[in-house]
Amino acid sequence: MKNKLLLSNIDFLLSDSILFITGLIICLFNINLVRIASKAIGLFSLILGIYLLYVFFVKHKTDSSPFFMGAICFIVGIFMTFKTDTFISFLPTVIGLIVTICSLVEFKNTLFLKHNNDAYSTFLLIVNVIFLIVGLCLFLHPIQSLSSIIKIVGGVMIFYSIYLFVVSVMTHKYMN
Repeated sequence: MKNKLLLSNIDFLLSDSILFITGLIICLFNINLVRIASKAIGLFSLILGIYLLYVFFVKHKTDSSPFFMGAICFIVGIFMTFKTDTFISFLPTVIGLIVTICSLVEFKNTLFLKHNNDAYSTFLLIVNVIFLIVGLCLFLHPIQSLSSIIKIVGGVMIFYSIYLFVVSVMTHKYMN
């Protein structure tokens, strides 16, 4: 069980660090560097997707996590590498969808913390609701200005990856 949890944590930390680094790049650099970084991250995501699909199909893992993560990384990697400008224009919608879905999933962890009477559970629940609202706003009303997209989406990605890491660490302490 601990081995399975360790693999799950590695997958989570890898995807969370990609989200954080991408947010930093989007926030701090101009559009030309964002295009180059998008291609590089897309290539990395493509390689990661191929590896995870290899693990699922060739090593016959019974867990479905490598398949879903691999398929998502593979598709996103192809899209980011070969259709960079299209990816950047759809970035608010994609990030909004990701943040919305992940916020809904994170309610489980924040409720788990609340059930264990964690001191920060109410604060984390409020932050989770804020990210849910921000994700829905980005998904339903994407911003059309490229400079606004860069700053807002990058900031959301940075803060959300930090939030996910904090909730993961706090939840992990109650599981041991």
